[in-house]
Amino acid sequence: KGLEIDPDNVDMLSVLSYGMLRRFNPDDLDAEQKLEKTEKYAKHCIDLLNVLPKPAALTQEVFDQAKNEKLAMCNSGLGLSYFRRQRYGEAIVAFEEATRLTPTPDLTDLYLLGRLYEATKHYTDAVTVFTKCGEAQWDWQDLCKEHAEKSKKLAAIQTTPPKQ
Repeated sequence: KGLEIDPDNVDMLSVLSYGMLRRFNPDDLDAEQKLEKTEKYAKHCIDLLNVLPKPAALTQEVFDQAKNEKLAMCNSGLGLSYFRRQRYGEAIVAFEEATRLTPTPDLTDLYLLGRLYEATKHYTDAVTVFTKCGEAQWDWQDLCKEHAEKSKKLAAIQTTPPKQ
C-alpha cells in the first residue's frame, strides 16, 4: 500500500526487494509473480538510488553508507531471484555487489555466493566467501566451513580455470 502512495520510496523498495524471497516456496501458485515483483522493485530502486541527490543535511559519508546499504539489499533480492531462476551468472554479479557494498555483508548472501561459485567451478572464489561466512557465529557456520574445505580440495585438483 505504501508503494501505491509513493512508488519511488527507496526505503520501502529496498526492504521489499530484500525480504520478499526470504521465505520463498517455488511451488506456490504465485511464485513466478514474486520473482518478477522482486526484480522489478530491486531494479527500480537501484535506478533511483543511482541518481539520488545527497540531502544537504547529511555528510557525504553518511549518505554513501545509507545508499550502499539500500543498494546491497536490492542486489541481494536480485541475486536471490536470479538464483531461483538458475541464472547463475547474473546471480553472481548481484551477490558480489551486495556483499561488496557493505562492511558487514548478509551471511546468507555470502553462503549463496559461495554455492554459485561452486556451481560454476570458481573454487578459489568459493573458498574466500565460505571462509568469510564460516568466521561468523551463526546457524550455517559449520556448513560454510565444510564448503570451504570442499572447495579448497576442488581448487587444488582443478586443471583448467573456469570460463569467466
